[in-house]
Amino acid sequence: ALIPLNSQSVAAEDFIRSSVTNRVLFVKGTEAAASPTVSSTPTISTIDPRKTAASFVSKNFSKLGVGATTLKSQRINKDLLGMNHVSYNQFYRRIPVFAGEVLVHTNNKGEFSSASSSLATALRVRSVAKIKRYKAVAKAVAAWKAEFKIKKRHSVKKVKQYILDMGVVSNKAEN
Repeated sequence: ALIPLNSQSVAAEDFIRSSVTNRVLFVKGTEAAASPTVSSTPTISTIDPRKTAASFVSKNFSKLGVGATTLKSQRINKDLLGMNHVSYNQFYRRIPVFAGEVLVHTNNKGEFSSASSSLATALRVRSVAKIKRYKAVAKAVAAWKAEFKIKKRHSVKKVKQYILDMGVVSNKAEN
């Protein structure tokens, strides 16, 4: 489900920002700060990590600095320690933002532990491509062949449009 980032901020975690770009890189958790409220005493299976992650994202969107974008829950991974890692990808006008992601980490009880982020901030881009699809494919194939010194003919099976935040790539504040 898409979560529009347009409600109020509530939580009190420590947001660690890049000294160069001022983007949020990591969020330190406080005791159950973003965990959803449950009516009974929590047990290991009481709190769904997806609900915890959704609660964190909805309460903290403004502190994450993502403006008019949306986040879409993509996957959940459970590690060997029982911790869950819920991934949200960033979209701008329904177009995915390359490497725009928040990972919300929960403990083995499903309670909020921390979050890590590589979100693009303050995007101001056209969502219409500057060049035609076939020209973009030809340029990408030529660059790929030149980079890897490929001589054979290749075909492109699928093309997806992404927004690339050059500020993230160059580690600069502007995007």
